Amino acid sequence: MPSIPRYSSAPAPKDVPRAGFTCVSYLPGHDVHYIPVLKLSATRSHSRAQLESSGKAFQLHIGDEAHVVQTHNPQALRQMIEDFGGACRWYPSFNYACWPNRDVRHWVNLSLEELTPCVSVEEGRLREWETWT
Repeated sequence: MPSIPRYSSAPAPKDVPRAGFTCVSYLPGHDVHYIPVLKLSATRSHSRAQLESSGKAFQLHIGDEAHVVQTHNPQALRQMIEDFGGACRWYPSFNYACWPNRDVRHWVNLSLEELTPCVSVEEGRLREWETWT
């Protein structure tokens, strides 16, 4: 019996976090955390969704439902919608939207609730130092 390779010979798509970089919080609406993206997303369900920008607000349409979503970097999210269109995948267990193509998957962390305050890199390092000392 011929052996069947477990993995494709094609390179895996590169995962790119977007709409962040100024904040070290991984709470909904802030930065993308690589563990859910790289290790867990393949086992989690997602839905086809449509993300729209209307004025200062963003709406995520999943089937017949519409949700107002927030991000700490709305300019970057508007740019993503302009660059890739509004059609995306929605991962409800992470609150992540993904724009996949063959070579790259662009990810953004969205919040269905009011945003928590951002945490700067300096604040994040101070909190980590305080936790470990």
